[in-house]
Amino acid sequence: MTGEGLKPVSPFRVEAHSTPQMVASGTTDISGGYDAEFTVPADLESGAHSFVVMGINPFGNPVEVVSNFYVLTDGTIAMPMSGSDGTSAAGLPVTGSNTTSLLIWANFMLLGGGGIVVLARRERSSRLQSSE
Repeated sequence: MTGEGLKPVSPFRVEAHSTPQMVASGTTDISGGYDAEFTVPADLESGAHSFVVMGINPFGNPVEVVSNFYVLTDGTIAMPMSGSDGTSAAGLPVTGSNTTSLLIWANFMLLGGGGIVVLARRERSSRLQSSE
């Protein structure tokens, strides 16, 4: 498990949760990155679990980074997908946010603004013609 964003040269630990069990610990590198190799505890029951990295952020405050996973009934580890149907095209977690509604709203605003400009030009044109 690798990551970054912790306080440089500070201690961190990794726990497997539903019932907390420490699986790794170490010290971050000079840029606040961490790299931990560990074995998943064999006694984890099937179901939802988390790996929790606990450390200190660059401001000196405690921080936790959580990675969820599942233990299947056959003991296989599966990472959850965050897509609406639980999958992504490449089998990777879907990150970011869904901006569809924002884009639809923005298009309506642009169309509305364009309509206002057209109406204003027509009004101005009709005023100019009636004053001649």
